[in-house]
Amino acid sequence: MLERTIDFDKIADPEERAWAMIWKVANELQGFVSPDEEAARTIEGIAELRQDGKLTKLQEKVLDEIGLIASVDYDGF
Repeated sequence: MLERTIDFDKIADPEERAWAMIWKVANELQGFVSPDEEAARTIEGIAELRQDGKLTKLQEKVLDEIGLIASVDYDGF
């Protein structure tokens, strides 16, 4: 299946751009898929936004919840 390419720079609204970035790499952030080079760059961009305080509280909460999913060892159940 072909992945849809998103040019994040063309999304004018910063909040919408951050959401697009988060959802684009949600599977990678949750640990369901290993990130490829493009996903790794997107994840790095999200980390920079978070570090710079440019994410909303809800976006930060979603990232925290995604991190909790990634930390669970499903193979151990």
